[in-house]
Amino acid sequence: MMVKDLLAVVTFKNGLLRDAMETSGLSCKEVAALAGINRNYLYALGGLRINPYKKGSLTPIKAAAAIAEVLDKDVGEIFPPSLYAVDIPRRIEKRYDSLEVVSLLEAKQQKLLKSSINAGEKAIYQADIRRILDEALGTLIPRHEKILKMR
Repeated sequence: MMVKDLLAVVTFKNGLLRDAMETSGLSCKEVAALAGINRNYLYALGGLRINPYKKGSLTPIKAAAAIAEVLDKDVGEIFPPSLYAVDIPRRIEKRYDSLEVVSLLEAKQQKLLKSSINAGEKAIYQADIRRILDEALGTLIPRHEKILKMR
């Protein structure tokens, strides 16, 4: 019996906001100060915990508009509505057997399983992503689920 003693944790963040901040050369603290908002509020927006749009509309909240102005971007460029249309979990955890992972990594380092380890990792990630997407889509009404699947 395998002991799943290795915990992998994945968190989701707004990558476009992060990219815009890196391009601008401003830190989170500087962006928050220039936008006139609390730094923790900026972290919450970046961590997808706060929706940058007013409930039931595509009108941005004041903080999102201020951040976009500081970064010289349109609100939709750094806060795409599609990113906030689905309830994305804050984090996902999955347990693995460390002996199995270590042996696969060692085999990869020794180039014994050069292509098969990548294929194995890819299959694991794709299965996890498919499961997560199915769970997220399952929370929507059928019409919204169908629209997102078509995209």
